[in-house]
Amino acid sequence: MRNIVLFVILGVVILIISYYLSNPDILKGINVRKMINLQVGNNTTSTAAENVLPPERIEAFKAAENVTRRSGMTQILNALGTYRSQTGSLPPEITETEMKIAKSRVDLCKILIPKYLPEVPRDPRIKATPDQTQILSSSIKDCDSDYDTGYLIKKNGDHIVISAPFSEGEIVVVTQ
Repeated sequence: MRNIVLFVILGVVILIISYYLSNPDILKGINVRKMINLQVGNNTTSTAAENVLPPERIEAFKAAENVTRRSGMTQILNALGTYRSQTGSLPPEITETEMKIAKSRVDLCKILIPKYLPEVPRDPRIKATPDQTQILSSSIKDCDSDYDTGYLIKKNGDHIVISAPFSEGEIVVVTQ
């Protein structure tokens, strides 16, 4: 009986943690992720739910994240297409070398916001700052902050290629 009670309490705690982690604005600025998340790589995290859910639910979760990635990358691609049609060229930061779409690399934020995009989408795996002290929203609105979208970009001839290195189960790439 005691084991059942402990198991139920653990289940409730995991559900509460999962809820708060899936709604980052609730805990903005609180160092919760550092306490309860596993470091997966760079500044990505996995939620407690991923560690206890059945495999088919985890696969559905990963597929949903890839849909979110593809949507965000397509928004960036469409904004760059509009930028190119209005200016006659791509931003000079985009080269044949694949680089991060980030403040420190290919800084598209000030180019795209607010004229071409209301905000720059972020990969769903990037949920916290690299030092795990802040929970991040799903998009970038503040171009003065040190941001990282989690996406890579390059030119391939006349085409723009955006890829998602954190995608799971499939390679997610969009091209225009």
